[in-house]
Amino acid sequence: MAADEGLREGLEHDDDFGHRSLMSPMPSPPSAVPAAPWPLASVVGMVVLAWIALSWPWLSGVVTIPWDAKAHFQPQLQFLAEAWHSGRSPFWTPYVFAGSPQIADPQSLIFSPPFALIAALEPVPGFRLGDGAVLGTLLAGALAFVVIFRDRDWHPAGAVVAALAFAFGAAAAWRIQHIGQVLSLGYFAITLALIARALERGSVAYGFAAGIVAGFMVLGRDQVALLGVYVLAGLVIAAIAMARQPWQALRTALLPLLAGGVGAVLVATVPILLTAVLAEGSNRPAIDLVGAGKGSLHPAALLTGL
Repeated sequence: MAADEGLREGLEHDDDFGHRSLMSPMPSPPSAVPAAPWPLASVVGMVVLAWIALSWPWLSGVVTIPWDAKAHFQPQLQFLAEAWHSGRSPFWTPYVFAGSPQIADPQSLIFSPPFALIAALEPVPGFRLGDGAVLGTLLAGALAFVVIFRDRDWHPAGAVVAALAFAFGAAAAWRIQHIGQVLSLGYFAITLALIARALERGSVAYGFAAGIVAGFMVLGRDQVALLGVYVLAGLVIAAIAMARQPWQALRTALLPLLAGGVGAVLVATVPILLTAVLAEGSNRPAIDLVGAGKGSLHPAALLTGL
């Protein structure tokens, strides 16, 4: 009877979302035996050690991330570092055609925190630093999934598997040479963890932080960032719509979401407007559906799996 009353009281004082989802965990039923604390330090340690082991060929310089990572993004990083350390502006480069506004280029890395930090500290950044920035961003995203699991008291082993699957599986492995897309993927995971806390706790601070990171994700100006925006928006809408008290959930979420919007606008508005102005004079301002289809796997190719 006491346990039933405790559970009922816990449900009554649950957050306004009132259902077990990514954005709003339900409290665990009370137990006569105190639950063991979630082993955050151990899980983080396991993820970091596994990340070091799996990333070591690139971190050690034995191999390097190929193709676009070196043919396109490495020169961008080297130009940014050389410009800063020589006292010149990195916002314009004379090396592209008759000159090009780097500040408006989505792939210039000027507004990428890990690469901008490398350029500020190292005048001649090598391959290992560039690869480390990419892999480090994936580690940050992996640790964001650890936070998500911890906040919901989900199984620690699941946190390790989810973190490593995110950092080294699927799109993160296949698209690793496309630096901007990988950065957007890492920022997506961090934003997901922050916005979940913002909604669950009604926290303006977490909402603002989520907006800041989401702003950097949007600055990727790539399809991964676009899909990330769709997924995050869908999760927020679903969390509010499926809440036990939707209107109360909306009121609780309003200030954190507004703070997030402010953070995203502060980070992303000026660079995106500059890119829009640059695109007006481009002969390739967009990639249409037909053009994207030509570079994609035709659905008929799935028959080869039979």
